[in-house]
Amino acid sequence: MTPGLLPRRPRPRHDETPWSYASRLAWANGASSLEHLVTRWGFRVFDIGNGNPAALSLLAALAGVEPLSAATGIVMDGRTYRIGRELVRKSNLARRRFRVCPVCVAEDVASRSGSPTLRTHGRLPWAIEALSTCREHEVALREYEPAATIGGVEFAYCIETNLPAILQDARAPERRVPVGAETYLAGRVFGGGHTAPFLDGLPYHVADRLMEIVGMTLTEGPAAVRHGRPPADLHLARAEGFEVLKDGADGLRRIMRMLVDDALADPDANWGLRPMLGRLHDCFLPRESGPEVEPIREIIAEFVAETMPHHHAGVAVGRKVESRLLSIRSASEMSGWHPKTLRKVLRLFEMIGPETDGLMDERVVFERAAFEARFPPASETFSRNALAEYLQMSRVHGKIVIETYIEPFYGKDKRYGIGEFRFTRAAADAFMDRLFAGAVEVDAPADGMVDIYEARHRTLSTVPQMIDLILSGRLTWKGRLAGRRDYGALLLDLAEVRQRLSGEDHGGLAAYKAAKIMKTRPEVVAALIRIGALPSFIAKDPVNKCDVLLVRPADIEAFQARYVSLFTLARERGEHFRHTMQFVQRAALRPCFDPRIVDVCFYDRHDLPTPSDRC
Repeated sequence: MTPGLLPRRPRPRHDETPWSYASRLAWANGASSLEHLVTRWGFRVFDIGNGNPAALSLLAALAGVEPLSAATGIVMDGRTYRIGRELVRKSNLARRRFRVCPVCVAEDVASRSGSPTLRTHGRLPWAIEALSTCREHEVALREYEPAATIGGVEFAYCIETNLPAILQDARAPERRVPVGAETYLAGRVFGGGHTAPFLDGLPYHVADRLMEIVGMTLTEGPAAVRHGRPPADLHLARAEGFEVLKDGADGLRRIMRMLVDDALADPDANWGLRPMLGRLHDCFLPRESGPEVEPIREIIAEFVAETMPHHHAGVAVGRKVESRLLSIRSASEMSGWHPKTLRKVLRLFEMIGPETDGLMDERVVFERAAFEARFPPASETFSRNALAEYLQMSRVHGKIVIETYIEPFYGKDKRYGIGEFRFTRAAADAFMDRLFAGAVEVDAPADGMVDIYEARHRTLSTVPQMIDLILSGRLTWKGRLAGRRDYGALLLDLAEVRQRLSGEDHGGLAAYKAAKIMKTRPEVVAALIRIGALPSFIAKDPVNKCDVLLVRPADIEAFQARYVSLFTLARERGEHFRHTMQFVQRAALRPCFDPRIVDVCFYDRHDLPTPSDRC
């Protein structure tokens, strides 16, 4: 059925909303509501409010006017309207609340003829939630009851009911200048106004919501919620939010930094994203917002990565986050280090300062890259005894070799309460690589092949001497038992080791060797050396490298040429020493050295009687 023209057809105004014009058209023709006007043509009132193109065409046909302009609001996908130059959501429109500028309504009523209810109309800016100030009169929009009840379209009914109150308010309106947020959003829809490059890159509804959330966070705290807030609070929130966000992403980061600092001012605060960022976190989760807020999620995720320590989930606002910071707690969970040990070693390495001493583990943060570069997992480190067991060293060799040749990860330090050395598996493996460098794999040791323990014992050398020789590269042959790489698997050529460790011959004789030549006891030789009768010198033993007291063979010959003991004299005379003693007594010879010290009587050969004297 083709609709006919209605008898009374008020003209639509250039900035009028579809639901305002439909309501005025129904009111002008005596309909109790718009529903009575459109249902007979197969439409619902919601179709007008939702901008159904067919319903708007019907409205134009009934009024005998051109189809309503797209600027007055055409639904795009069931949720989005195109108003002016922008696509807005239903949530950005005040369709179910009746709010007007009292001064605009009063001017319309005073300047036009006809029914007072039909003289004014619902302006498009009044329908936009964020625009709560009349730009023309610089007056705050007022909200009246009863509100429109069906799709926001009963405008004429609301005017009829509230006109006396509106005219009364027009005499003393609430004067105020549109805030920056209103000017910016109005400029996006209608042209002109401020520009904010960061917000310009966001859809209208995202920019509006972000300003509101940031502002409420500033004024009410991170846990502030929108539901139930009076319009004045939301107006203030948008104003505060725009002042921050006109600086772009830097402004958003500044707010998040402030929230984190405020949270950390509480000694019991933790690094939870919800407690710290509040609505800035919750409102941009994937379940709350679509892909159009990805630029904001990226900024939040980047901020979390830069300023918050690693956490279990590794996800912030639906994005994977590689945190650049760690706390002692998160580092302990990640690497296996005990928190107390970790705190001490971090202090030792100067990665944290003394100001962290009183803070909880999760409040002490440091660079993740520096930690990962310096700290191996705890499972890759050993105490000295554990490392000796890992390398299969004996206790003696382990104590000497590990402390001398393997660089510790850290050592004892009383300043920070560190009571043990710790070694890394990498350092131990590097030492073993040096030890086995050039080793030939053998199935079993052949004759002359010995392990380190046997080589040290057989050459009377010290552990450092043996290890230094092996690491020096001077050995022409080294072997390794097949299938093994422990400390005891290294094989050495005993003859070569003995040759390499032997020093130059010093040419002297030890006391026990000198005693054999002098046909006496070592204690006698030692006594002669002690009183200076037998010259001596100190030299290094060529085998064990120890200092030894020695006598030169030439000095022994010189001593024997001048002095003779009683027993040696008896052998030279071919008689029993008692006869020799009687001979010495008859000659009245006295010992050259005190027998109580030397324990043997030595006589000067020059004092002995000649054969003629003996006759």
